[in-house]
Amino acid sequence: MLPDCLLRIFKPCVRILLFAAMVSHAAAAPDALHGTFFIVGISTDFAVVAIDSRGTIMSTAKNRINDRFCKIRPLAHDAFFFSAGLSALLQSRTGKVIYDARDVAEDVYAGSGTSRDFGGMAEKWALRTENAFRRNSPAPALLKGIITRGYFVGIKDDGGIDAGAETIEYHADSAQHYTHTLERFTLAATPRIQQPAEKTALDVEQEFANGGQTERAKKIIQDNAWTKIGNGPDAVAVRFGNLVTAIRDWSGNDKVGGDIATIILERGKDWRWFHRPDFCPEQKSPAKQSPEKEAHERSAGTNRTIGGEHCPAGPSGQSCQGR
Repeated sequence: MLPDCLLRIFKPCVRILLFAAMVSHAAAAPDALHGTFFIVGISTDFAVVAIDSRGTIMSTAKNRINDRFCKIRPLAHDAFFFSAGLSALLQSRTGKVIYDARDVAEDVYAGSGTSRDFGGMAEKWALRTENAFRRNSPAPALLKGIITRGYFVGIKDDGGIDAGAETIEYHADSAQHYTHTLERFTLAATPRIQQPAEKTALDVEQEFANGGQTERAKKIIQDNAWTKIGNGPDAVAVRFGNLVTAIRDWSGNDKVGGDIATIILERGKDWRWFHRPDFCPEQKSPAKQSPEKEAHERSAGTNRTIGGEHCPAGPSGQSCQGR
């Protein structure tokens, strides 16, 4: 069933697909960082993503918050990747990166040569991700239902928008345990919208239906001129950014936080930041840190960067892990 609030906010809207990508887990080894809320809209002419920047770092000692976790990874001037769910595995003792969803996406894209099959890239990403999970055995507390979902978005050879997404699920009663489902996007002029199916978020969105149901929602709509800005990519980016910000501030979900990163990709053009947090790469992917540098920073008790993100140093030099 389509949520009425989104139908009324983004008229006309043909299809809205929701999935449960927000999960909360108890601390377990190896360390884990999780918590994501986003809204993505993809049409034949443009794609827009607005996503929060909070990761809750779960460790064997003490949970910490990382509000400088850039969840969008540019792959090229006309392609990018983002994900929700379990997105990195690190050794608790050494902090060595075992798996990072964004690094895998970058490697898959680089290995695809001239191919613009973003669905195929998503499938390769899912296979490599499943193999990483099988090799490194994430803690059982992390393995419940949908554990991660990754999106590849980019420009096809003909200049049009394309996207592919994979959902990875865990099945405790199956010998294989992990399965993945590929979604290829059949696009139309009206953006196809997806977001996590999180009740408190949907309750906040309902406040924006039909021009605003509450005074605080009406103020945001008025201050950002929703009724005057049209339905182009920048207008959609304004609305998505406003909604994710409201969900961060009003939902009471402590897994959503940090700055809101918003990116736009238009038909035949390069992607561009509509709003870039200062910890997100300006043009290209950040350089990966070597395990040696991570170890040096850990021994010095300083803040460090894991896979391009700022990660505050924890007690006894504990590592971060991304979700």
